[in-house]
Amino acid sequence: MIPLLRSKQSSSNVLFPEGRERRTPSSGPDASCRRLPGPLYWGLLLGLFLLDQGTKTLILRQGENFPLSLLPGFLNLVSVQNTGIIFGLFAGQNWLWIGIGSFILLAGLWASRSVDWSSRETNVIAALLTAGAAGNISDRIAHGFVVDFIDVYVGSWHWPSFNVADSCLCIASLWMIFRFALARAR
Repeated sequence: MIPLLRSKQSSSNVLFPEGRERRTPSSGPDASCRRLPGPLYWGLLLGLFLLDQGTKTLILRQGENFPLSLLPGFLNLVSVQNTGIIFGLFAGQNWLWIGIGSFILLAGLWASRSVDWSSRETNVIAALLTAGAAGNISDRIAHGFVVDFIDVYVGSWHWPSFNVADSCLCIASLWMIFRFALARAR
């Protein structure tokens, strides 16, 4: 089910024209619309945030014992202190990224007031986005950098190192792009 964004003036949503959204046999078009995140959101958010912070803590405690090959020729554990953003761009601007990340996180929370939280998919995507943003912002505040430790490579080609929070953000973003493209194709 695609997350349903409801207009205050219409019972239709942004993704589907009038009458094509899923409705339950209740007393009106918005009767099945939940206004607050469900237990799935809160449980997944907490679990992913703790997984992210726990793995980063383990990496920091290992000190200089890296790289550690998990799947030779494909996957290493490393310890990278990233003060930039994606791919290490704009390094050294930690406080700027704390501000921008916090603004985006708060804007997302504010915008979530108009989201229909009755869909599992909505709860999962929102939990992935929130956990990812909160995990990396927490790193910047606590350490002054983001801890990246997953190194995927083939031969001499290495994808920039990343972490659980980055994975959450990428999965949610790709999921939304796929779903919006699918909805447009209909």
